[in-house]
Amino acid sequence: MSDRREQFQYAFLDSGIGGLPYAHALRVRVPEASLVYVADRVYFPYGNKSSAQIIARASAVLQKVQTNFSPHIVVLACNSMSVNALEFLRAQVSIPVVGVVPAIKQAVACSHKKHIGVLATQCTITHPYTACLRAQFGAGCVFQMRADARLIECLERGLIFEVEDMQREAVARSVMPFQKAGVDALVLACTHFVHVRHLFQDCVGTSCTVVDSLEGVVRRTLRLCPPQSQLRGNAACYVTGARDAGCAARYARYAQHFGLRWAGFLDV
Repeated sequence: MSDRREQFQYAFLDSGIGGLPYAHALRVRVPEASLVYVADRVYFPYGNKSSAQIIARASAVLQKVQTNFSPHIVVLACNSMSVNALEFLRAQVSIPVVGVVPAIKQAVACSHKKHIGVLATQCTITHPYTACLRAQFGAGCVFQMRADARLIECLERGLIFEVEDMQREAVARSVMPFQKAGVDALVLACTHFVHVRHLFQDCVGTSCTVVDSLEGVVRRTLRLCPPQSQLRGNAACYVTGARDAGCAARYARYAQHFGLRWAGFLDV
């Protein structure tokens, strides 16, 4: 499967399952969209890697995706990948590259108290790109920044298929520090969290607005690259790494859940 050649108009890249809601949202808008989703399980999680490591790895994955799938546009459906590698990758390729970055501007706009929580990976929280977003859009705001690698790992390993009480318990534990701090806007700055966005909103209640970048990213992607009639219907999911039966079964289930064809493993 590693040398398989197909053509897709849209390519979504992430370290794991995080970008699947983004790919799904695009296909809800354009059901016939030709789309490939690549989960870089070899490097999961990106959130504990250095900037240099993420740039090198994202570049290698993008090169493989271009060679095998010839996409017209690429979405980096991962905040950690985007804040570290977006500008570098844009300089390396001739096609548009859309990033997913913390929705701080959106959070500031909907916050009355100007007290904002950001939930992300460690490298997204500490990266200068995120600091620039805070400085550019959040003047006068107080930010509560928190990483939750545990919840990301649980989501990657199948939390979304567990009973809702178990999902809710994990989310409630994650938002408790933000509730104690009194934030009235919460940014989901890791795409994995978007899988359970409704539970985040339920747990923080009506006094806090949960925001993410999904709708904006999908709109921008379709604006930059409208769907083409000659590329229709084919939507597949690949995973990098060794051919592991457990990983294959898990991702086949994810692919089916999000309306994608499970296509197997990609050597990168």
